[in-house]
Amino acid sequence: MKDDNAAVKAAPSLLVLSVSALTHVLLVWPVIYVVVLSAIKYSFFSWHPICTTVGVCLLMTEAVFGISGEAYLNQRLSRRGRVTLHWVLHTLGLGLTIAGFAVIVVNKSWYNKDHFMTTHGQLGLSAVVVGVLVAISGIPTQNANWLYPRVSPVLLKVIHGILGIAATILLLAATINGIYLRWWPGSEVGRDLVFASFVLALIFLLAKPVLGAASRSRLLWRRSTRVART
Repeated sequence: MKDDNAAVKAAPSLLVLSVSALTHVLLVWPVIYVVVLSAIKYSFFSWHPICTTVGVCLLMTEAVFGISGEAYLNQRLSRRGRVTLHWVLHTLGLGLTIAGFAVIVVNKSWYNKDHFMTTHGQLGLSAVVVGVLVAISGIPTQNANWLYPRVSPVLLKVIHGILGIAATILLLAATINGIYLRWWPGSEVGRDLVFASFVLALIFLLAKPVLGAASRSRLLWRRSTRVART
């Protein structure tokens, strides 16, 4: 049996690499655009879109690529290496997102505005909460032997995967919703292009995790059915 730490995943196909590259382009250019716009019209508030956009759309999305092993730079990493890269990027991205979250809380407090009264604020709060749950659920998932045989490792992966999918959707939804608020300093065309890029990237990004979660869920269902019959 090959050692998991030394095992190298087979090189992805040209189609997979192309989709991965396209997804990166769809994520990276809007991030650069938002950061530049925020810097041009700089204020303390600017750190909110800068931190959250970089944290969500660069670091946390790259964490998804890291664990799937489809990104070009990660294809030669072992499974353990990809897992390490996954949680490091997720932690950094979540930390930066929470920093951006703190900026808007402080900014609203300065102007005596109510918190979490808008769709954007509610989406952002929900996304951060679920993102923290994802990070917490990753600990037993990575250390499944702590709970085995009382809890199946497959069940832990399903829970972590579903939470991760939910967090990614909520985080990108909050980001997309944010660009349609009054602070947006760019053009309407630019805003619509950012929207389209993020939506397409989200579809490409989550295709494999969704299929993986569905496959593991079916496996759990079959196992539970067998146990019930016996």
